[in-house]
Amino acid sequence: MTSLSKHILRGGVTTSAFVDQIDKLPQFGKDDLIRRVSGRARTELAELREQAREQGKSEGYMVGFGDGQQAGYRDGYAKGRVEAREEHSAQLAQEFEATRSALERIVREAEISVKQWAETAEAELTDSVTDIAREALAEELSLSRDSILAIVRRALNEVIGGTEVQLHVNPVDMGLVEARLNDLLQATGSIQGLVVRPNRSIEAGCRLETQAGIIDATVEGYLERIDNHLEDAA
Repeated sequence: MTSLSKHILRGGVTTSAFVDQIDKLPQFGKDDLIRRVSGRARTELAELREQAREQGKSEGYMVGFGDGQQAGYRDGYAKGRVEAREEHSAQLAQEFEATRSALERIVREAEISVKQWAETAEAELTDSVTDIAREALAEELSLSRDSILAIVRRALNEVIGGTEVQLHVNPVDMGLVEARLNDLLQATGSIQGLVVRPNRSIEAGCRLETQAGIIDATVEGYLERIDNHLEDAA
């Protein structure tokens, strides 16, 4: 309508004058002018409608495109979060598995170390007990040389009667044993003959050799029996 109004008023003609001119036209010219003006008006109105439709379509496209962008962004964001969670979960699972494997390896190594330590400690403990016993006996015998007489007497009491005996002692103890030999024989009363022999391999105690076998009353023999007992107990 704006374009139509400008077209009518072009040339400086006022609306009222233009209407007067139309009234003065013959009927044929008046009808023709009205048809032309109406046709132009319908054309311009159709153009305006088409412009409005195109503009609406364009605006609708832009709105739809924007909505699609937002929907796509939301979908992409949601998908990204899901993928991130899955990736994070997989990473945590890998880290957990690595930690579990490391802990199992540490436990296995610790068990092996403890077992080895126990075996070593047990052997060292046995050696320590033997060493302590040896030192204690050696100290006792050195402080009281008469202890050898008690050891010999106890060993002789284990001899079966009527047996000849060879008594082996350390050369250091031989003089004391020979000096008390009669007393030792009277204490047993069943030995037919007793011969004392020096033996440097015997550090302390004595060893009896009889027809029935050997009676080991040495300190080393005593400690060996302790070792065997500890090994059997283990």
